[in-house]
Amino acid sequence: MKKILPIIFSLIFINQGFSQAELTLPNVEHIYQSTYINPAAIPDHKVSLLLPIIPSFQFGLANTGFNFKDGIQQQAGRTVFNLQQFADKLEKNNFFYFGNRIELFHLSIKARQSFIFFDVNSCIDSYIGYPGDLFQLSKGNLDANENGRTFDMSGLALNLTHYNQYAVGFSRMLKNWNFGVRLKLLQGLSNAYFNPQNFGMNVGENMYEHTFTNSATLYTSAPIDTNFNTNSVSAGDYFNFKNIGFGTDFGVTYTWRKFRFSVAANNIGMINWRNNPRSFEFSKDLKYEGLDIVPEILNGSQDLENIQIADSVAQQLKPRTKDNNQPYTTWLVPRGYFMVKYDITPKFLVSATFVAETFKGIRPGGSLAAQYKFGRILSLTASSSYLYGDIVFGGGIVLKPGPFQLFVVTDNIPFQLTRYVDAEGNTKVILPDRAKAFNIRFGMNLVFGKILPPKKQAFNY
Repeated sequence: MKKILPIIFSLIFINQGFSQAELTLPNVEHIYQSTYINPAAIPDHKVSLLLPIIPSFQFGLANTGFNFKDGIQQQAGRTVFNLQQFADKLEKNNFFYFGNRIELFHLSIKARQSFIFFDVNSCIDSYIGYPGDLFQLSKGNLDANENGRTFDMSGLALNLTHYNQYAVGFSRMLKNWNFGVRLKLLQGLSNAYFNPQNFGMNVGENMYEHTFTNSATLYTSAPIDTNFNTNSVSAGDYFNFKNIGFGTDFGVTYTWRKFRFSVAANNIGMINWRNNPRSFEFSKDLKYEGLDIVPEILNGSQDLENIQIADSVAQQLKPRTKDNNQPYTTWLVPRGYFMVKYDITPKFLVSATFVAETFKGIRPGGSLAAQYKFGRILSLTASSSYLYGDIVFGGGIVLKPGPFQLFVVTDNIPFQLTRYVDAEGNTKVILPDRAKAFNIRFGMNLVFGKILPPKKQAFNY
């Protein structure tokens, strides 16, 4: 186990961040970044350019199981944490994720009725699945009838991935239809993957023996040598192409009068990990009935200082390193979108968006949004979204002085904040009341040329 931890911690602390479903961004269609949701989206300009000297960023984190406020209580003027109240909020399977996108480059050029575009992104997708039973251990190993309990840990999962994405795309504008596709070459840099088939613990009624049922494998690939020596890692290790993957995004939009109906799917892809693949197998059924040590202690043949129960159990549960470390494959977390937009006026539109993503089950979400353009240099978007069982409010702003297109888009604006204090009244932390998820995307594009005459262009800068 000590050899596994350096890999996982290097993945987490070298590559901090997360990419989650974005629900406000599809409504800010006039910036290039909206094509990351729907490749059929049509920007407002013939040319859009982003250079590495001023990259754009997207950060996010989310937790499907609880709000940050769950489990925190105010008692006698101080903040306390109630673990049981926290545990009761959890579902059977939950996940936490964090990550980011650093957009290093893009170039989009209009050629007649088509767009050709290229982009490069450094991406991190970090998903940590955890079962509700993991926190139900706080109730003890017996139920209300003093019977042994079963804890299902099969919801444990880990998929930490750092990769670069090199993409080429194409979209076509027809009379009532827009079609778009993006093809992606994925350069895997590091990964840790754990998805058990059977992982749990049962407490029996006979002497409360513990039965551990394990059937799982942890896979890792990282620029670390066979002795797990991180000191030998060089910058060049993060730019090799030993871990190759492929992905695609596609979308289609149909226009009927003032309505636009769009269907899109993105993040469909996989990476094959061949650089220093390692695997650690947890595959053993262990029945531990305890040790009857009282007679030995009474007759003096055993003393308490030499009893190493914890170490003996740990040796039984310790993972086994596989001898033949073969390459393995991980899949990205795909998302599907369905969007309806209605142009009330050439400057004012409203929309509805539905999204579904798959990780430890299908998780749906939705959003209502409105966008208004003020003159040629400013547009504002407001949204209300339902995601991971919570309702949040977001917004977007696009400012265009000359060829510079600056933008900020978020799904989650923290309106209500709670201050948590200690017994002396000192503020320890400030958390939003409703905070299952947070994301923000911001950056600056260089844009040139108008696409359509003003009477035909809804958002013509």
